[in-house]
Amino acid sequence: MKKPRQKTHNASRQLELLRHYFPVDDEKRTITFPLSYDSVWDVLADDVSTPEHPFVQDDIPERMGQLIREVPFDYKANFHFEIVDYDGYQPEAILNALNDAIELNHYHSNRDYRKKLFTAVTLMIIGIITLFLMIVGTFHGWYGEGQTQEIITEVIDIFAWVFVWESVSMLFLDPSQTRVLDVVLKTRVDEIGFYDAKDHKTCYVSQKQSQVRENWENESRAQRAGMNFLLISGGALMAIAVTSLVSMILHVVGPQTDATGNTFYWNPGQMTLWIFFAVISSAVYFLAGLSAISVYMGRGPLQKAIPVFAIFALITVISNLVSMITQGHYSLTWSSGIAFAALLFYVIGYFLLHHSKRKSQKESSGK
Repeated sequence: MKKPRQKTHNASRQLELLRHYFPVDDEKRTITFPLSYDSVWDVLADDVSTPEHPFVQDDIPERMGQLIREVPFDYKANFHFEIVDYDGYQPEAILNALNDAIELNHYHSNRDYRKKLFTAVTLMIIGIITLFLMIVGTFHGWYGEGQTQEIITEVIDIFAWVFVWESVSMLFLDPSQTRVLDVVLKTRVDEIGFYDAKDHKTCYVSQKQSQVRENWENESRAQRAGMNFLLISGGALMAIAVTSLVSMILHVVGPQTDATGNTFYWNPGQMTLWIFFAVISSAVYFLAGLSAISVYMGRGPLQKAIPVFAIFALITVISNLVSMITQGHYSLTWSSGIAFAALLFYVIGYFLLHHSKRKSQKESSGK
């Protein structure tokens, strides 16, 4: 015999209150919410619904989500829709429409989360580049001296940290309501049914939600991880492209030191050559990052170039590893370490995404 789990005082009191209003099944660990409506048009959107293809109003899933939040975490919710006048609409068609509405919310949630993550990464990139320019500009005297420099750098510092903290806030402190609703509807609903409003017992149609979710199109963990790796590494490579270009130009036009410690400057031809190579290198990094972000967003012509940049990243990672092993230098500077990590994430993200796509294609062809 399975030993019942002990409930906390708060959970027991919560269930006691819910029993006053709704049927609670402790054995199945479910709470049933009867939702009563006079007409089917309180559930359906009359401007787009047809008898063959009814369309559920947006506030119905939202109302279900509100009620689910009253349920203890170790219980699930059943929803019994009791409608007086179905107006010729078949309950089974309405149930299918409600399941479609819940599934559509799931896809909207995924899309909103991607946009949110993309925006957060973009804000983080802007913040980091701005902080870099503030530090470099202060060192090279771009912002003047004395009080003028302090005021300008303070303004730039505040500007940069606003972007950084806004990025952090979007990721951790501002959850998407669409995603919250998607999570509770996916994990906390046990069954949905449509009933006769007169006797409250005659069930026209009902369905377990676990059966419905089997038909949803979901990204695999590998695909989701690959997408996130590409977004993060792509943003990092774009930031590296900008900061490395600025650093290289400042280094090239600045004073050089020879083996004897004497200071000299490169001639215009040497400067032009080094700057040319710096621009080419930064452009490759920038386009590689832009290609990764294009794949993440699912748009842009650079999506097709992702295999080329992934091979470039793989060659760079392997050459760095070989160089470190042969020369015995196992530590990296912070700048080269960040670049190495970004390229490694890029390679891993691409191969995870490539593997998941091949796997899904094999499964589709197998069917």
